[in-house]
Amino acid sequence: MGTDIIKIAICDDEKVIIDRLRGYIEKHIKKAGFPYKIDIYQSGEEFAALEKAMSGYDIVFMDVNMKEMDGIKTAEDLRKYSDRTFLVFVTGFIEYSLAGYKVDAIRYIIKDETTIESDIIEALNVILEKMGRSVHELVYDFVEQREKKVNIDNIVYIENFLHRACFHLVENDSEKEYTVYKKLNDIEQEIKEEKFVRIHQSFIVNMDYVCDVKRYYAKLVNGRELPVSKQKYKSVASEYIKQRGKL
Repeated sequence: MGTDIIKIAICDDEKVIIDRLRGYIEKHIKKAGFPYKIDIYQSGEEFAALEKAMSGYDIVFMDVNMKEMDGIKTAEDLRKYSDRTFLVFVTGFIEYSLAGYKVDAIRYIIKDETTIESDIIEALNVILEKMGRSVHELVYDFVEQREKKVNIDNIVYIENFLHRACFHLVENDSEKEYTVYKKLNDIEQEIKEEKFVRIHQSFIVNMDYVCDVKRYYAKLVNGRELPVSKQKYKSVASEYIKQRGKL
């Protein structure tokens, strides 16, 4: 589901590199609008000591040339517990690349100041796509902010309000509201993803954020209840069951 936290580990024994990687990763993940958590490990031994808990990470950025326990050996330990974690090697030595692919590294990034940021962004985009977290954006001229890019996965619901449409969004772990002078019918045509359902003349909801449908309301994960019209109840309930089956 789009609201799940993306768990990321950085394993490197150089603080300067750690800070740089964390900065690039945070910048891109925040821009994409996904909730995330980054943990830092300053040696292969520290990370490998997690044993089975290593599998709890969705993405691992790993230095190859670390002291004592190098990145290849650490990655081999990771693969004992997880073959689903996305592994990205970040190193200054191209000669390790073949060994990296033996442990199913999705990318091998060289520590080159001119290319490392763009390489990390490219790797993250590929991984997010494979995780089903690809960023789909629309641009709106909101009253509060013109030409704002909206990641549609972050739209909780949209309501008609005094001749305006009010977008309720999740941004950086908090809820925000933005209004635009636009008809709900037009917005419904613009957002054509199946998970967005018109539950009422005045409401469009993202089914990813719905945890229950009753007569005649839809309950959201934040506890809020939105009205479901009698005419739409059966189709909304059916769509809710259909969408939950995909999770």
